[in-house]
Amino acid sequence: MRILVSGIFILGALVVGWSVRDLVTSPSADDIRRERAAITAWPSVSGDLQEVRLQKVKIGRESAHFEASVRYHYLVEGVPHQGTRLGLRDYREDTPEALVSRLAFFLSPANVSRLRETTDKTWGEAAAVLEPGNQQLTVYYDPANPASSILDPRAREAITSLSLIAPHVALILIGSLMMVVSFLNWRRSSRVAVPQLRPTQSGDAACPGTFTVNDLRGEYWLYSEGALRVNIGCGGISGVCHFNTSDVHLESGGPLEIGKVAEILLNLMLKFGTEVGGYKNFVLHRDGKYDLSDEQIAQIDRALRKIGFTQVIQDGNESRWSKK
Repeated sequence: MRILVSGIFILGALVVGWSVRDLVTSPSADDIRRERAAITAWPSVSGDLQEVRLQKVKIGRESAHFEASVRYHYLVEGVPHQGTRLGLRDYREDTPEALVSRLAFFLSPANVSRLRETTDKTWGEAAAVLEPGNQQLTVYYDPANPASSILDPRAREAITSLSLIAPHVALILIGSLMMVVSFLNWRRSSRVAVPQLRPTQSGDAACPGTFTVNDLRGEYWLYSEGALRVNIGCGGISGVCHFNTSDVHLESGGPLEIGKVAEILLNLMLKFGTEVGGYKNFVLHRDGKYDLSDEQIAQIDRALRKIGFTQVIQDGNESRWSKK
């Protein structure tokens, strides 16, 4: 659960960051209008159409749209150039028929018919390709850079600041919402009180304090009980949560006795083992900093058994528990 919440937060941050960067670096509506006005004033020459390609682009499992691309040659003051730009925006339609109709402005009637026949036969495949032979067409080129050219300099829709900003704002709001929701879930889960165990004849007892997560990845937890503050590190690897006594650090309110360390580790395991989507495998490493006794390990084992865990390894300084 904590990994999922962290992933949603990070994804939301990436969406917001990308949207803000794209919004800042994208040209303004005035810049686009000036560019379009300049393109409509470009001079024109006659060119040769070499190829027309219609591509079917799948969107999800069942929907698709259709895109067109071209290749043409032209001469400017005796210098040959090759162009591929069709219009100011991508030539994209929901149906192949609509796309062919848009291409009719520069295709001859014979080539329009040939392209329609080609699309009817090949739309079960990835693309339809037409080689139109020696058809002539008008090419508009940039006098300052003749290698830059376009076939259709017409603007199909008006450009406004709102139409440019709206998609970015929507993504920023969505990403921000993802971050807020995941953060609130993280705060709520981090404040869950430690599951309380009733004292038993064997001496098992629950800590009266609470745990609060110290980082978004859930690898550091702060145990609070009155003035006592203990920071505990734990790491999840391939569905196994590892605890190491060397990662138990007294922050304030000591001294910290070994028996208290055992209680804190036990209750953090109980928290992880009882929450929805929690861990089903624990490994406790003893490295000498807080050398838990065999009786304390046995006490942890008894408490974990009550919530369905079974000790599968007890080998020197390592103890492992699993739950089906």
